Amino acid sequence: MPVLVDTDVLIWHLRGYPQATRRATELMETLSLSHGLQAADALIAATALDHQLILLTGNTKHFEPVSGLRIETFKPS
Repeated sequence: MPVLVDTDVLIWHLRGYPQATRRATELMETLSLSHGLQAADALIAATALDHQLILLTGNTKHFEPVSGLRIETFKPS
């Protein structure tokens, strides 16, 4: 199953990928004050949701409030 790895999504946003920016804006509007969702995390979550990918991250608490997001925890060995 495809997995989105945290920082790659910023490249899409910087290249002007409108779906990532639009879905991220919606997440920021609903989760930034209540859950402290930051802009970079919102972009990452939006891209994972838009492409129906699992998000691999070591910072699961940043993404837990995002409804419908499938998260896999990265634990360095």
